[in-house]
Amino acid sequence: MKITSKGVRNRVSSVVTNLGEPGTAINDLAQGRPRAAGVTTSRFLINSTVGGLGLFDVGAKLGLEGHRSDFGQTLGRYGAESGRYVVLPLLGPTTLRDGAGRLVDTMADPVAMATAGASNFGMIRGGVTSVDARANADGFIRALDDAADPYAMMRSAYLQNRADVVRQAKGGVQVLPDFDAARIEP
Repeated sequence: MKITSKGVRNRVSSVVTNLGEPGTAINDLAQGRPRAAGVTTSRFLINSTVGGLGLFDVGAKLGLEGHRSDFGQTLGRYGAESGRYVVLPLLGPTTLRDGAGRLVDTMADPVAMATAGASNFGMIRGGVTSVDARANADGFIRALDDAADPYAMMRSAYLQNRADVVRQAKGGVQVLPDFDAARIEP
């Protein structure tokens, strides 16, 4: 990832994230979370205008924290099981539920629908989004090199992450072990 500077990569990530906000807002509504949808919509409008088409995350500076919601998460919120874990060429790891959700997200993307007449916008956006996702996953991918079983590590990390995403959509609170209770007093 030495080809472009960190500043350029951050700006590209900001634009990619901003273009995903309308889909996140729709999934927030589908999950019955209108407040989260309102925050996401506000972030999109602010970042698309004051933030220079999403180059800068002005919304976060105003206290509007971003998040991601997708249709796989929405399906999980309503009880759909994740199904089999698979690794798809070019698309990477997913489960049957999340793969179907990704397909719905792609087909129902409001930004793609709004720019359908733009000649190459969709292809450019897809390419930039893929490169950005790969760049953001670089640290994890490098960690796989040191794993005893890289496939098992990737599967475990993916499934744990997606379980947490669905838990958040259901409004659950993350339960962590009480490390203080495990401390042995001399």
